[in-house]
Amino acid sequence: MDQNIYDRIGTLLTTRFGVQQHELSPEVTLENLRFDSLALLEFALAIEESFGTPIDAEELSPVHTLESTVELVAAKGVTV
Repeated sequence: MDQNIYDRIGTLLTTRFGVQQHELSPEVTLENLRFDSLALLEFALAIEESFGTPIDAEELSPVHTLESTVELVAAKGVTV
């Protein structure tokens, strides 16, 4: 897992989505962070804005973990 991408996604979650730092871990799911379909769409757009790579909302689901989200972003060729 790319720690730099993890850190940036963690920052997005805490600053834009109100997630508390203590809630973040590689195995936490987006569902555990109380993400519904609208929040997933907003999160996909925030990732696209932050990393400059498109993420379709359909690529994210409530069962995605923070680690699998990082891997999804890294698979798009993002380097930080």
